[in-house]
Amino acid sequence: MADTLYPVLTTRLGDRRDRGYLAWVAIANEVAHLPLESAPVDASPHALEIHVAGIDEPLVLIAEPLGPPDGDGFPLRLRPLDDAQAATLRQELFGEKEDAKPVDAAERISKLTPADEMVIQKQKDVRARITEGHALSLARATGPLTTFSRRAPGALKGRELGEGRYVLEQLIGGGASGEVYRALHTALKRRVAVKVLHTRFQNDRAYCARFYQEALAASRLDHRNVLRVIDYGQEPDGLLYIIMELLEGRNLSRLLDEERRLPPDRVARLISQACAGLAHAHDAQLIHRDIKLENIVVVDRRDDEGQETEVVKVCDFGIAHWTPVRDDSAPDDDTDIVVLPDQSRVAGTPAYMAPEQIRGAPVDPRTDVYALGVVLYELATGQLPFPESDAGELLRCHLKEWPKPPSSMIPGFDPDLEAIILRTLEKDPAKRFPNARALRAALRDLAHDDGAAPSGQFRRVSVRFLPKAADFLTNTAEALTRLGATDPTARQAGIDAIGEAIRAAMVAGNVRAARDLMLWLERWITDPTTSHEERERAERAAMVMREAATARSLAEHLLGEKVERVEEAFKLLATAGTAAFHALLEVRRTRTPTLELRARFVACGRAIGKAALPAIVEALHELGGLASKQEEMLAEDLLRLVPDVLSDPAGEVVMSFVRLEHPQVGAEAIRALSRVWGVRAHPLLLGVLDTEPVILRAAAVESISRLRTVDAMAIERLARLTAQEDVSEELRVAAAGALATTAGQLRGRAFMAIAQQLDAKPSLIGSLRRALGGQVTNPHVVVALARALIALDRAAAQPVLQNLAMVRGDLRPTIEALLAGR
Repeated sequence: MADTLYPVLTTRLGDRRDRGYLAWVAIANEVAHLPLESAPVDASPHALEIHVAGIDEPLVLIAEPLGPPDGDGFPLRLRPLDDAQAATLRQELFGEKEDAKPVDAAERISKLTPADEMVIQKQKDVRARITEGHALSLARATGPLTTFSRRAPGALKGRELGEGRYVLEQLIGGGASGEVYRALHTALKRRVAVKVLHTRFQNDRAYCARFYQEALAASRLDHRNVLRVIDYGQEPDGLLYIIMELLEGRNLSRLLDEERRLPPDRVARLISQACAGLAHAHDAQLIHRDIKLENIVVVDRRDDEGQETEVVKVCDFGIAHWTPVRDDSAPDDDTDIVVLPDQSRVAGTPAYMAPEQIRGAPVDPRTDVYALGVVLYELATGQLPFPESDAGELLRCHLKEWPKPPSSMIPGFDPDLEAIILRTLEKDPAKRFPNARALRAALRDLAHDDGAAPSGQFRRVSVRFLPKAADFLTNTAEALTRLGATDPTARQAGIDAIGEAIRAAMVAGNVRAARDLMLWLERWITDPTTSHEERERAERAAMVMREAATARSLAEHLLGEKVERVEEAFKLLATAGTAAFHALLEVRRTRTPTLELRARFVACGRAIGKAALPAIVEALHELGGLASKQEEMLAEDLLRLVPDVLSDPAGEVVMSFVRLEHPQVGAEAIRALSRVWGVRAHPLLLGVLDTEPVILRAAAVESISRLRTVDAMAIERLARLTAQEDVSEELRVAAAGALATTAGQLRGRAFMAIAQQLDAKPSLIGSLRRALGGQVTNPHVVVALARALIALDRAAAQPVLQNLAMVRGDLRPTIEALLAGR
């Protein structure tokens, strides 16, 4: 056990018979439910100290947590520390000699009558003491428990995201991929939609990387027929979210339920708009992959003439559909995870999947064209081309069967629309329309007005001043002033140029220009008089800082000491968030880890703040083996960067670095763990106080002091530490300082522990010298203990310290100054 670090649990029982009963349980390796002063940190083995009234020494056993608490306490499987303790306990319980045949303790326990069993005091309000993530980690030994394994629908209502920029107000939808909330954009005072992805996605590093890449790409889409992605991110606890415009409308599935089937001209008009939106996305190299009725929404808007018109919005661009592993316990969703013939998995909806998508072949715009063909067929006929309910049969039909021509079901069906539909549903992509734009052209003749509009990026403008990116770099202040004074149409184009200018400024290392431009964008976004169109453009321009290339340029300049205005650069790092941290990490890995580089890396990472935590955890996870000295140094730096924010998943990764064989890394891990786990880390901190590497003990003392979690077990250990002459003066002083943070009713116990070491009665000089000579002689430690005594109870400390000053003449001035409050 000496080479193993066990978190320490404590239970206090009132009946001596309880101790014997738990010893029986341990010998039998059975389970007991116990009230604990602190919850187990996870499902790994812990040291359990069983304190019984009237018995000085606790019984110490190994306890393996088996799940979150119930009404009787925490379920723990108990066992002796080792064979020697097992033999001792058998002797105490059964009178067995060492060479006697072992008695089956489990059998003896099973023969106990109900009157013989000890009734352990029940734990009160045990569920309130642990978080959902904590409960899940305790349940891993026996499998996830349904009570804690999934959030209740709408459980995130009222939560803030994006450092308070968004507040979730009401659950409006959800499924296996996550939940959708109506939310308030606090700065703009407008309603938005927020999709919060399921927690299982946040633990997949490849998924998170792809999420950031394509969420950024989706946020750049600027088309009236595409649902706008406003923002995206990941919370410190790992939660992934996407901020979108809030639509008040009906999806095509609901529309079809109401109208059974639509006339050809309306079908053409609606799908022509969907084609326009998809063509814009395809130009940006984005393939939807999951076009279906539910992902096309119709909203009522007024056109430039004030007339009511239907505007189509294509929604849910793939971001929420990348599921690496099927979760069979999750509720059904419209999007299935299809197992392909080669056992690979692909996201999609079987009723709408193109043959090449089913085969796992590369997809391109023609894949979305095929899905649009299914939508066309469904809207025009009122049914799917392949109405089979079995997913496997559906996939076979898409690969092998041909749909019935609509005219065979609906006499007089428009032959032009039928020809378009059947061409979109060709098995061979080469025989379909080559892209969504070609399909839209074919539909245009069937619709009097398709209602689609080009992207804002291609609107023609006639203006007096149309600034270019270079204008914002050569004379930033003048260009911004002129931009603010020009007409709205020109200003929208100018805002786009600001994004290009920020990108160029970062490449050149012109931090001042980039910061000035970002500040202008931030003011323009939050100005209540800014038009909706200009605000959207400003938000898109600000997204430039999240681009990998832009963040990489900033990281290279900062880590290479090529930036003069470091504080302004730090603010840009904070704006770039996770993208900036990934760039910093990438640059750091390519350079020699000198002390100067490591210090700059840590300073830059801290400037990013809480937003960096998911990326820090991801990087730590990849360093689990610590295969080289370079990896150890990187792990230390990453652990120093862990922000002070509670996160159960982050703590589980950080805890894996609390290692005796790597004490420097372990010490940083202990400090980091106290920041992300808070009081949950306390049992581990107690266990560390009993370990040999001094650097780990120092980190534990520092963390206990910072968390202010000094309990009875900590008081005993900290007081013992202050008296140890074989540890450093700094550690002993720190232990005294930690004792000073004791709160509540335990302050008296901490006071007595210190007073016993400083009790200096002049009439008992011999006793004093024995006390001081065997315990505390170091003057710095004595002063630290005196300070702690005053912090705990100034009035009660007066006589103790006055006596101490009489016998410690060397410390009298210092002690008298402390008593005087100086």
